[in-house]
This record gives sequence, C-alpha cells and structure tokens, in this order.
Amino acid sequence: MQRASTNLTITSFSKSFNHLMTNYIFDSIPLKYERWIECETNRMDDGEFYVIAIYRDKATLSKLYLSFQKEANFPLLCFVPITPDVQIDVNTTQMMITFNNYQSISTIFLMTNTQKFEQILAQFCQGMQQETKLTDNFYSYNLQFLNSIRSDKSFVEASRENGLLSPLQRNSAYATPITSSNNHLKLWKDRIYSLNSGFVTEKKQIHVTFLTWNVASVRPNSTTIDELSRSFTNGASKSDIIFIALQEIDMSVVSVVAGSSKKVKGAWTNIIKIAVNQQNGEFFVAAHSCLGGVYAALIFRKNVFPNPVCGDVKTIRLGVHGFAANKGAIIFPVFVGATKFIFMGCHLTAGSNDENWESRNNQLRQLMRLVDGNYDYLSIIGDLNYRINLSYEKCIEYIQQNNVSELLSKDQLRITRSRDPLLSLLKEPNQKFMPTYKFDPDSDTYDTSPKHRVPSYTDRILLRRGRKRISVDNLHEPVFDLNYKSQLNFPSMPVCVDFSRGTCKFSDHRSVLCAYKFEVPNVVVDKLETLNEEIEMKVFEIAESLRPSVTLEPSIFVFNGNVQQNFSLEMTNRKKAWAFWHADKVQGVEISPSQGMLLPGCVEHIHVKIEGTTDSNVRLRVNFTVDNGDFTTLILTNDIMFAEEQRKVQEAAKIQAQERKPVHKPKSTNPCNSQSNQAPSAPKPPFVQQQPQVQQIQQQQQPAQQQHSIQPPIQQHMQQSQPQQKQFSKMLTPEQQHQLFSGKQFNSQQSPFGMFNQTPSVQPQPQFSTTQAVFGQSQTQPNNNNSNNNNNNNDLLFF
Repeated sequence: MQRASTNLTITSFSKSFNHLMTNYIFDSIPLKYERWIECETNRMDDGEFYVIAIYRDKATLSKLYLSFQKEANFPLLCFVPITPDVQIDVNTTQMMITFNNYQSISTIFLMTNTQKFEQILAQFCQGMQQETKLTDNFYSYNLQFLNSIRSDKSFVEASRENGLLSPLQRNSAYATPITSSNNHLKLWKDRIYSLNSGFVTEKKQIHVTFLTWNVASVRPNSTTIDELSRSFTNGASKSDIIFIALQEIDMSVVSVVAGSSKKVKGAWTNIIKIAVNQQNGEFFVAAHSCLGGVYAALIFRKNVFPNPVCGDVKTIRLGVHGFAANKGAIIFPVFVGATKFIFMGCHLTAGSNDENWESRNNQLRQLMRLVDGNYDYLSIIGDLNYRINLSYEKCIEYIQQNNVSELLSKDQLRITRSRDPLLSLLKEPNQKFMPTYKFDPDSDTYDTSPKHRVPSYTDRILLRRGRKRISVDNLHEPVFDLNYKSQLNFPSMPVCVDFSRGTCKFSDHRSVLCAYKFEVPNVVVDKLETLNEEIEMKVFEIAESLRPSVTLEPSIFVFNGNVQQNFSLEMTNRKKAWAFWHADKVQGVEISPSQGMLLPGCVEHIHVKIEGTTDSNVRLRVNFTVDNGDFTTLILTNDIMFAEEQRKVQEAAKIQAQERKPVHKPKSTNPCNSQSNQAPSAPKPPFVQQQPQVQQIQQQQQPAQQQHSIQPPIQQHMQQSQPQQKQFSKMLTPEQQHQLFSGKQFNSQQSPFGMFNQTPSVQPQPQFSTTQAVFGQSQTQPNNNNSNNNNNNNDLLFF
C-alpha cells in the first residue's frame, strides 16, 4: 500500500509538473543547447517510463546537461549540469544516478538499448572531467523533480552493499553519435572549424574612410567635389572602402513624406561618380541609397584583397514616431573576408533642450539594438545633432581661446556616453578641431543670426567593436580538443589614421572625416584544405577506434597432443568501444568464460582446456567474435612448423595494418545520408548464442581484405565529403568566410533517433546481470606499453 501511495504521488506530481512546464520554464534551452543523445529507460522502483537526454551547449559543445522527459516530444522536466558531482554506478543493464548537489538524491534506471546506453555513459564520463563550473539556472525546479523520482533508500543501499553496481570510471565509455549521425558530425566539424580559426586565417589590413556632411539642402556644385575627394587618400595611404553619409539633401514635404527625392538623389549620385572617375579608375560606387533627406554611398577600391562585398541595404524612418523621413538611417552591411561591418548613415532629432537630447539617445539605442551585436564593427555616422551645453557667448569664448577640452566636457554625447552603459560602447577619437555647426553662409563665422545657435559638434563618426569571437593567425597546427581555450584576438580596435574637419563653406555644417586601418582575418585556402584533411583523418581515427575488436595473447598455442593441457591467455580491448564477445564452440576445446563484455583498455584472462589427441598435425581455430566488430582467431596446433608460419603471417598482417591509411574511393552509398538520418540499428543484445562451428584452418580461406570490407558510416562519409570540401574552399566567398567562424552554424535541427516500439518490461525488484563485474575490479589495464594501438592515444577526442 505504501508503494501504491508513492506511485500515486509521483503520478500526480508528473501530471502537475508537465502542466507547469508549459509555462515556458525551459523553452530557451533549444536556443542555446543541442540535444546530443537520448535513450529510453524505465525507473527500477516502479517501471515508470522516461526519456533521458544529454544536451551540449551550441557555442562550444563542451558543457553537458542532463534532462528527463515523459516522452521524447514532451516538455523537459529538469535540466541538470553534468559535473563530477553527478555520480554514476552501473552494470551492463542498470544505471544509478546520484545527484550530490541535490541532497544526494539517487535513482536507478533499467537500460535496454546497449548502443544508446554506452553513448549516455560516455557523456557522463566526460562530465566527470569537467573543470569549468556550469551554471544551474533551474536548481529549484530540478530539485523538485528529482525528489519525485528518488529511489527508495533501502533499495539504493542494497544495490551498493551487495556490489550489484560499480562506480563508473572516467575511461569506461567513449561512444559518440558523430559516428552514426550526419547532424552530429556536422555540429562537431563546425566547432572544429571555429576552434581552428587561428590556424586557417591570416591578418590583412583594410583602410576604411568615413565622411559625414550635412549639406543644408544646397544643390551640389563643383566645390563639393574637392571636399568629397579628400576621402580617397588620407593617412598617407589610399582608402580601400569609403562610406559617405549626407544629410538634408532635400527637406521638401514630398521627400519627407514619400521618403525619396529622385532628382536630388540623382544629382548627388552624379557628383560622387564624378569624384570617383577622377581617381584614374581605381574606385567604383558599390551601392548608394536615399531616405528622405539622408543619402549614403559606398565606394570600393578595385583589386582589394580580400575583396569587400555589400549586402542588402536597409532603411529606417526615425521622424514622427517612425512615420516621417525627415530623420532616419540607411544601413549597409559589408563583408570583408570573414569580417562583417555595418555602416549606418543617419540624421537624428534636432534641438538643444533635454527632451530633444533624450530623443537622440533613444534613437541611438534603437539603432544599436536593431543590429543586436550581429557584426564585428558597427559605425554610426551623420548629423547626430548633439549640442554643447553652454551659452552662445561662453562657447564662442572657448573657441576663441582654442580651448577644445572645455568644449568637449560640455558635449551632450560625451556626457551621455559617460553615463549610459550601452551608448558608452560607441567610441570616437578625440576632436582636435573646433565645432562643425553652425556657420553663417559662405563663412567661417559661427551663427550671428538673432537665434545665435550654440556652436556644437553635431556631425559625428562613432565606432563600436563587436565582441571578440575568433582567433586570427595564432595557431601553428590544428587543434581538436573541445575544451581548448582559444586566444580570441578578433575583432580588435582599429588604428585611427585621420580625424579632421572639412574646410568647404558650401553648407552651414562642416564635413567630418575619420579614417581607420582595420586588421581583418582572411581565410587561407591552402590551410583550410589542410584542416579539412586533418578533420577527415581524425574522423577516420575515431571511427576505427570505435570499431569493437579484441586481441589475444598468445594467439597461437602449440600443445602436446597426447595429454590434456590447460593454459591462460589475455584478451585485451585496445579500442575505445565496448566489446561484447563470444567464442565459437570447437570440439575438443573448452573456453572459460566463453562470452563477456570487455571495457576499453581492459584485459580479461581466458582459460583454455584442450583435450588430448593421438592425431598428428592438428590445426584448430577458435574464433572470438565481437558484436558489430571484427573477430580474432586463436590457433591451436601440435605442428611447430605450422605455428611458426602462422606467426610470420600475423606479423606481416600487423605491419600492413599499421601502414593502412584511409583511401579515398569513388562515392558510395552513405548510411549517414539517409533522409531519416537515423542512427544504425542498435547492436545485438550481448551473449547471443550462435551456431557452433568446428573447422580446420584449411577450411577457412577468407581473404583478409574481405574481413575489412564493411566500412564504418563515418568513414564512408569521409570519402564522400572531402572532395566537396576542397571544391568549396577554393571558391570561398566573403559571406562564407564570415559564416565559417560566425557561430551561426549551430542551427541544425535535432537529429531523430530510432526508438523501441514497445516499452521494455521491468522487474519489480532489481535483477542484476551476472556480468556486472566488468565495471568493477575484475578487468585490468593492459601491461603492454609497446602495443601499437589507440588505447592510450589521448589526442583522440570523443563526443
């Protein structure tokens, strides 16, 4: 009755908790985390069904979290960080999880899918090595749920005291879904590309010049050409990219309401093209646009490498609550290699009072949030209309004294940037020139009209550097460790080479020019191809290391045929996968044990008994077969010469295996490329009985190449994908270079997993496997330090 009451409580909680989850507590998880592996399971206490899933953070794939669900598509019930504080005790079919950070809650599950179980445990093994402290944003919800699935205390204690479960060791499992799922393989490759940005990139210098000018609705003439032309060469070198923003080209009602003025826009476009044509064909107008009184043009120098590319130009109205175009902004995205610039030419609210001041602040914030950090460099230029908080007389006095520092100390924009966390991210060089507004017509005299507008630095060129996201040109060889801490050095702040005020008296404003030298990353095609080759080689190594197999020592035994003989051999798992093995039944030979499961890097002692025989030249072979892997053969003979011949054959085979490298063959069917993208079927349950075979060695004439003819899916994927990747790298566009390291790759949908159609039956009391000792102390590490295998190859990484 007590268990029934407990089950009723759990069921009631699950229903209420599932309803609670619809309140979007965990809805943000898919945005930041990738569902990496899942497995169906049943709780040992009451048989209640759950789906266990492991998530990895999309940014690095190195942070692991555990979740539970009632069904695969149901809401998450918890989201627990996997750290060394999560303790795992296992045997071949059960798993007990103890959450030491959650009041040491323990719960035991029955695991029936061997492949998924191995992959789940591999994630926990990695969690044991987690050194980074993971955030736990859902502690209270996690604790509430974990308390609801807590196993009975006596049940847990009995499992530990009787030795039915053994602590999971950090090297107990290495299995990864990247060997069976294209989606996981792509995510892993994307992360490797990101880690190796410092290897495949080089620094290139780009000279960018910005020019802003409020032209006060005056039609352009020949005097404007010289003013615009100073943007082509400055700072002792020629510009590679020029961004020109003009304001008040046309403030008529039609222009303000309709948002365009074709006639005036055409006039300014022609003037800019004339200025470009005077540069001996070195430059061209890449794009231009107009919104009301705001006009902007983008100019590129020819033969620049990496060549700049302009994206889709957008406009935004800022006047009269976003309806009028008297104030607005034009936005140009520009790609240069792997760098993304965003250039904004704009005109903000006029006026000197506090309300106008705050309106300008809000418009700047709006523009910054509009692009939401999706850039390496953001430049906002134009007539921002910020004023100097001084009287006209005091301002003129400071100007006459050439006291720029006092003028800047009262500048509204500088005051705002010192107070506002967001706007403080916008930087500009220190002005060494006088205010750019407002002048009498065709004069260098500040406003002498009755309005006496206070001279101000209204015309600004602001720059913000995005967050550092990649390393550039600082790796000498590829890295594959997901926990590697890249030394991020891009984007870095550029060097200002020119910051000056124009002299043309064409308008009541003076133009402002600012030129920077940026160091931008460029993808080196040869290095990218080298990285691709290294990735495919690593993929091959992982696939090979996860192909189950065992070795026998000795593998050839010469016996005296007249009497019964006993000897022991060592079976070693030199791969990274669980090896479920069984020995064939051969007449006259007794193998003990005849089946089992061997963990990676472990050794098991096998006892062999050979019955006496009067026959001469006995040549027996006992095949030790590994599920979903290779088989190895024990040769038993009383023919010494034959034994020596077989030793030579085995030595030659070892040398050949060491020299064997992945060969790129013609395209073949790739299981990873199926539309369903499901993982291959789960391995057979351990210890499946097979038909006994008694065969002479002469009857076994299988060529060695046939034994290796079945390739892992990931190896087939490697053979198919490498030529395509080389072709891709040779035609890498600036947009592709940016996407390669932008972090936008981690948007793949969750890969589906094949599940059992029926819920596995669960015993009311624990029925532990007789092979549970494989996770305990009965298996040992091999003593052979000279073996050529992957067992101690620490640079092989698994996910």
